[in-house]
Amino acid sequence: MSDEITFSDGTKGDTDELVRRVKRVFSGSIDDIADALLAKVCEEAPTDQGLLHNKSNWGTEKVDNFSRKIVSFQNYSLYVHQGTGPAAGHAPYTPPFEPIKQWAERHNLPAGAIWRHISRYGTQPNPFADRAIEWMNRQNLDGYTIGRLQSEGVG
Repeated sequence: MSDEITFSDGTKGDTDELVRRVKRVFSGSIDDIADALLAKVCEEAPTDQGLLHNKSNWGTEKVDNFSRKIVSFQNYSLYVHQGTGPAAGHAPYTPPFEPIKQWAERHNLPAGAIWRHISRYGTQPNPFADRAIEWMNRQNLDGYTIGRLQSEGVG
């Protein structure tokens, strides 16, 4: 018995080639899904300065063939997502003053009072990434794979 395979695109290969093609298909599908999820994260993100809303302030990292990690290049994104201090069920948290000052100036608010309020009471979470994940969980992900299977001659 031969381990040679004829793919649907007419090319021939062995079982090792089949495994390589299938890995490419599913790894590429995961890339596509991560890109779609990242676009939704940006859409759901708050838009004060548009930094979290802008895809260039985010990236995806390949963990392995079947996993991707979405990362923010803005160090405050986790504070926005999870909230801070007692308002989010955490211990009190005193943020750095300068970013609060910049935000307060953009909104014509007293920076010191805002900073003290956040230090004492915290900030409410805005779980924008969770909303994006919930949206992705409702999507039919088959389409991300079918086209790639066909392009590799596997489907």
